[in-house]
Amino acid sequence: GSKKQHYKRTSHDWRFSILDDAVLSVEKWMHNTIKNPIPKLITLDVVVPTYRVQMEYLKPILQLKGSKTASTSIIIIVDNPNSNISDLKKFENNAFVRIHVHEKNLGASEARN
Repeated sequence: GSKKQHYKRTSHDWRFSILDDAVLSVEKWMHNTIKNPIPKLITLDVVVPTYRVQMEYLKPILQLKGSKTASTSIIIIVDNPNSNISDLKKFENNAFVRIHVHEKNLGASEARN
């Protein structure tokens, strides 16, 4: 895009073998050190950008039940600071739901990123 970047891009020489070796090392340590190690979980973050905050669509997403095999977070991005979010705020105490309201309308692209 033509907008100024929010951060400086850097690259790192991460290779899958480095990460795999690190994970294996931690798993071995946990197996040898912890009596009942915590099982490995998949992490899933669901990002839902919205402009109109239509609860008939958001509520079923926000009421999804968690899984025993995955750590899930639902992140709602409200791109219209003038939206009525009173119904949405009822979910803000849910540890698996995060709500972020933009201070101004940034557009669909920014809301998704």
